[in-house]
Amino acid sequence: MESSRVQELRRILLSTLTSNNDSAILLSGGLDTSIITDLGHESLKIAHAYTLLTGPTNTATDETFAKTIANSHSIPHTIIRIPNTLDLVSDSPSSPLSLCVKVLNTFDPMELRNSVVVARTLQECAANNVKTVITGDGADELFAGYSFLSTLSPGKLRRWIHRISQNMSFSVVPLSKALGIENVIQPFLHPDVIQFALTCKKSELVGTCPETGKPLGKWILREAFPEAHSCWRRKDPIEVGSGTTHLPKLFETLYDAEEVEREKARIWDEDRIQIRDAEHLHYYRIFRRTFWKEDSEGRKWECGVERYGSDPCRSCGFQLQRPDQYFCVVCGEWPAREGGLPEDVEDGDDLDG
Repeated sequence: MESSRVQELRRILLSTLTSNNDSAILLSGGLDTSIITDLGHESLKIAHAYTLLTGPTNTATDETFAKTIANSHSIPHTIIRIPNTLDLVSDSPSSPLSLCVKVLNTFDPMELRNSVVVARTLQECAANNVKTVITGDGADELFAGYSFLSTLSPGKLRRWIHRISQNMSFSVVPLSKALGIENVIQPFLHPDVIQFALTCKKSELVGTCPETGKPLGKWILREAFPEAHSCWRRKDPIEVGSGTTHLPKLFETLYDAEEVEREKARIWDEDRIQIRDAEHLHYYRIFRRTFWKEDSEGRKWECGVERYGSDPCRSCGFQLQRPDQYFCVVCGEWPAREGGLPEDVEDGDDLDG
C-alpha cells in the first residue's frame, strides 16, 4: 500500500480529534475507539470513559481491551456491569429498551441488541452530567469493517460504501438528544474522512490478518495507526463486545414456545405484523404499547413512520424510506419488498437500511 495514502489518512483523522469541552468516550476497546483514545485523548479532552458489559464475567470481549486503553492514559473509567442481560431489555417504561423503541421507532432485534447498550451507557453519562460524548461510529461502514464486505467484488464494495455514506445514521445521536446530552463527536463521520474513504480501493480496505490468515477489514486504518492498542483486534459487533448477543437464546428460555406461536398468529390476524421469534415478540409488545393509540376516532399508530403508505414493508406495513431499500428499519425484515431481491443485489448488499 502506498505510504502516501496511509499518511494522508493519518493526517486527516488526527486533524478531526479536537474538542472544546471535557468529554466522555463510549469505549468499546475496538480499533475505532482505540485510535480515538490512544491518539486523541489530550486534544479531545477525554475526561472519562464508559464501557458496558453484560452477562457472566468474561463472556463480553470488550473488557480487557477497554481497561488497558483507559489505564494507559490514566483516564477515569466506569464499567457498567449488567450481570443479567435481560435487565437491559425489561418492559419497564424506564428501561434502555423502552427508551430505544420510543426514540428509534423500531422493534428490529438486530438494531435493539446494539442500541440498548448505547442507551444504557448514555443513561449513565446523563446521570453524571456529561454534556459531550465521543463514539467511533462510521469506521466499519466507511472502511469495510464488517466481515461480509470482504467477500464483495471491488465494484460492489465501492457501491456499498458510496450508498451507505449517504444514508447511514447512528442511534447515539437521537438517544443523546432524548437524554439531554448536548454534543456527540464522531470523528470518522467528519466530511474529510468520508471523502477519503470514498477514494479507497478494496486492496486498501481489506487485507489478510497475519495471525489468522483470514480477511480483515479497515486495513488502511490499521496501517495508519499501528500504535493503537487494538490495531489488530478483530471486528466484534456491539452485541458481541458487550455480551447482548446471547439475547435470542435468553428469550427462548423466558417465553413458552407454544405461547409464542399463539401470539404470532394472533398478532398477524389483528395487527398484520409478522413476528419471527420470542425476542421479536418481546420487542413488538413494547413497540405496540408505545405507539398504538385508541381514542374516539378509533385506533391508530402514532409513531414516526407512516404505515401503509406508498411503499410499505411486506412484513409490517411501515413505510420504507427509499426505492432502493430492502431492509426494514422498523421490524428488521430483509428483504422487505414483495418479490425478494433484484438480481444486482447480493446478500448483505442492503444492510444500510
